[in-house]
Amino acid sequence: MKREYEYITLGCGAEYPSDAVSFSSLLSPIETEWLAEVAAQDLWDNHDGWEATWPMTFQIFHKGQSLGKFIVEMEADTGFYATEVIR
Repeated sequence: MKREYEYITLGCGAEYPSDAVSFSSLLSPIETEWLAEVAAQDLWDNHDGWEATWPMTFQIFHKGQSLGKFIVEMEADTGFYATEVIR
């Protein structure tokens, strides 16, 4: 069963509940570090997270109660591709 959670990112003046972002997850409220990673992925995918400066600190909420604050780092998967130049 999916549960509803919220998060804010700390260090940019965000306050709960006015700046909270909602997300859903199958994870339980005790899986807090994974929830922080899901929140970070949501920020990246849906809220211009690629423009942010990482690492970021997330505060996760469930039913209005804080589950904790977590520093989330982003791992970059760099790849290089070559194409022959034809004259």
